[in-house]
Amino acid sequence: MSSKPLRIIPLGGVGTFGMNCTVIEYGGSMILVDAGLKIPQGNMPGVDLILPDLSYVLDNAHRLEGVFLTHGHEDHIGALPYLLGRIQKPVYGTAFTLALVRERLADPDRDAEPFDGPMVQLLFTEAVTCGPFTVEAVRVSHSIPDGAALIIDTPAGTVVHSGDFKYDPQPLDGHRIDEDRLSRAGDGGVLCLLCDSTNADRPGITASESEVSRTLKELIGGAEGRVFVTTFASHIHRIQSVVDAASHSGRTVVMEGRRMIANCELAARLGYLRSPSGVPVSSGTPAEGGDRIVFLVTGSQGEPMSALSRIARDEHPDIKIKKGDTVIFSSRVIPGNELTTAFIIDQLFRRGARVHYQSPPTIHTSGHGNAQEIDRMIRSVRPRYFVPVHGDFRQLTACARLALAAGVPTGNEFIMDPGDVLEVSAEGAGLVDSVPAGMMMVDGDMMTAFEDPILRDRRQISRAGVVFVAVSVPSPIGGPAVSPDVHSVGVAQGEAARQLDEQAARSVSELLDHGRSAVPPVEALKEEIRLTVRSLYRKTTGKRPWVVVAMLEKRE
Repeated sequence: MSSKPLRIIPLGGVGTFGMNCTVIEYGGSMILVDAGLKIPQGNMPGVDLILPDLSYVLDNAHRLEGVFLTHGHEDHIGALPYLLGRIQKPVYGTAFTLALVRERLADPDRDAEPFDGPMVQLLFTEAVTCGPFTVEAVRVSHSIPDGAALIIDTPAGTVVHSGDFKYDPQPLDGHRIDEDRLSRAGDGGVLCLLCDSTNADRPGITASESEVSRTLKELIGGAEGRVFVTTFASHIHRIQSVVDAASHSGRTVVMEGRRMIANCELAARLGYLRSPSGVPVSSGTPAEGGDRIVFLVTGSQGEPMSALSRIARDEHPDIKIKKGDTVIFSSRVIPGNELTTAFIIDQLFRRGARVHYQSPPTIHTSGHGNAQEIDRMIRSVRPRYFVPVHGDFRQLTACARLALAAGVPTGNEFIMDPGDVLEVSAEGAGLVDSVPAGMMMVDGDMMTAFEDPILRDRRQISRAGVVFVAVSVPSPIGGPAVSPDVHSVGVAQGEAARQLDEQAARSVSELLDHGRSAVPPVEALKEEIRLTVRSLYRKTTGKRPWVVVAMLEKRE
């Protein structure tokens, strides 16, 4: 066993859901496990995506041996298009995972440097060597094909990363978690386990995917009108259940939504999704088809431009909800999306649909194991040290408690924040340092730190509106203002807004008239105008709008 310690550095995925990304270092080498994104939630106006701060990886790219992926969900691979073109390092993953990565990198809307590095397929139970690391993918059950845990052998000891997992006794693809291989790793001695914490605060075990399949078969088979099913576009097993249920009831399946169509075409091409003989499956809206149709649509989280959202608002050009239609939300609502999803559900009810959006019946089950399954993982691997990952702080805490109950010695569990550096070795373990970490915003073609003032400015505008002030002055500055123009947006309504804008224009004229014998420098004058206008609107409306002052020089 080497005397050098192993360093484990989460850059995301701890203390928050999403952005899963962990650096594992030994000596002068390191690997990256996953590089995911997070969907903006709450008050983040204009933000498209949130990524982990990858500056530590980029600054140490010369030490990076490769990127290893546990599976193909966006919270594990979504940041790759913003990283790979800048590092050109090998990417390792299972077949379906790499297929999804290639699709993301080929996106014509992606504005980034091309990636020319190798992609290496991981075969289950066949290890690959990458620098001082030997990595083996171990099959686990999850809500996407080809999910994997990783056994990472290093000179300092063995690390197991659980990936996202559950112990499904009846997985639809027939692939149960490879518990024997994990137990053998435990027999050989595991220095540290990084464990999925998503459902650590839920007792018992997670319902099998086969239960959902039976429910969908009953609901689709018993529906009188058309059926709409929305689920995550990457949940190929769930989509297969819908296709099978449609087959059983003699219905045509129609897919609507760009990501749904792309993922299903990819899964079918690789053999992960099959269409029963005689059951048409199409990606496009049929002109006719009566009531014997099952629409598979995007929009389970109420995304405004998704297929289901446009259908619910009656804005879809081809598909209209009719009284008697059935809509099934076969997915959980991601925290932060409750309001948008609830609005869509309400609109569907208003249009006469019968909507199934919560259990019972069992229309959804998690791809993550509950507390009893996490306990089972820990007891199989039997790690010396334990790091919970993939969860909010409360899930990390619950997972750490499960580890202690399963036999991990007190003090050997580490609840980490992004950027924390944990050193582990045969001699001991402890948090020793920190590296740059945090969140980056993707906003169109711009990427910036989450603390950038632009987000603060947008929030202020969204809360209180904005006032535009245009002032034309003679050159050189020193004469009276000529026709100040004031226009407010989102501050007041109708006639009240017009009168307030006119009053503000008069206040600006009086300010400039009063001080024309000693006009201050331009920037000082703009600030005085801004404060005067904001004070007027605050006294009148109780709000502090964003005030933009433009000084237009009028030449004689």
